[in-house]
Amino acid sequence: MYFPSVEDMTKVVEKNDCFSIEKIELTYPQSKLVDEADAKTLMINLRAVLEGLLINHFGSEIAKEACERTILKSEEISAWTKANYEKSCQLFVALKRK
Repeated sequence: MYFPSVEDMTKVVEKNDCFSIEKIELTYPQSKLVDEADAKTLMINLRAVLEGLLINHFGSEIAKEACERTILKSEEISAWTKANYEKSCQLFVALKRK
């Protein structure tokens, strides 16, 4: 997975030239979870919450397939989450229109 760096985001904003950067920082939003999150359980819960929205937007077949594929990749997602659990992963950017 690719996450933009502070430098990447700065270049994008400077190239656009419609905004100036007031503040930019990479943060670590600490989870309130006591135990590690299980990706499969998370995906099943997200499916319960979002499936109706996905069906309305994409249709039932695509929504069903997307949810099932995500659950199948849950081991890969869990491994990535565990490997990157304590890394800064939230980019905060405050912009001001020029």
